[in-house]
Amino acid sequence: MIFFNARDIQDTPKVTVHRTGRMGFSRSAEKKLMLSTDKSVLIGLLDEPGNGQVLVLKMADTKQPEAFAVNKSGPYYYANTRNLFDLLGENYEDSKLIYDLIPDTADGQPIFKLKRRSIERKK
Repeated sequence: MIFFNARDIQDTPKVTVHRTGRMGFSRSAEKKLMLSTDKSVLIGLLDEPGNGQVLVLKMADTKQPEAFAVNKSGPYYYANTRNLFDLLGENYEDSKLIYDLIPDTADGQPIFKLKRRSIERKK
């Protein structure tokens, strides 16, 4: 008999877009992505048959000029993504945007699909 580990199921790696437009990484995302301030994240769109374009994230082991730098504030990691979410027309000031990180591959490279959830912020 095999039992499910509740921690593995309940602790989904995710990122949250804060009111400032910064993308904050959960502790489980930090571990899954092996975050450090010498890395960066590439964020893009993937054409997915039947679903249209899906937002995806890919880790870069170094700081790259075309990627978002991974920064740290206290114990938390984040990326300055305000201009990206402005470009995408996301209302992160009135809605809390949460993206679950779903592991996948594209062109043989490991990526994470960003599965969107939105919660209206309390005023």
